[in-house]
Amino acid sequence: MGLRGEPVISVKPDPLQIRQLKKVSSYEGQFLAVDCSTRTLKRANNWGIYLMRPSYALVKERDVKWGYEERLYSAVGAFMSVVKFLKITG
Repeated sequence: MGLRGEPVISVKPDPLQIRQLKKVSSYEGQFLAVDCSTRTLKRANNWGIYLMRPSYALVKERDVKWGYEERLYSAVGAFMSVVKFLKITG
């Protein structure tokens, strides 16, 4: 029995499907990008203290408004219940 090969995690792009983007001189729309990161500050068998940092960027025409908020959360319980709690509160 030989070693199994690594699974493919990327595929080489097909050059025929790549097109240039249209150049835009002005944009009248807006969009919002949001991200939330979680850092473990302290963890034990059945509890943990976590730092949650949601951040955002709102782009409207050429104006960009961005910011973030930091919150501390403590969670008590088994590992899987803590993971579910962080998904709900994050």
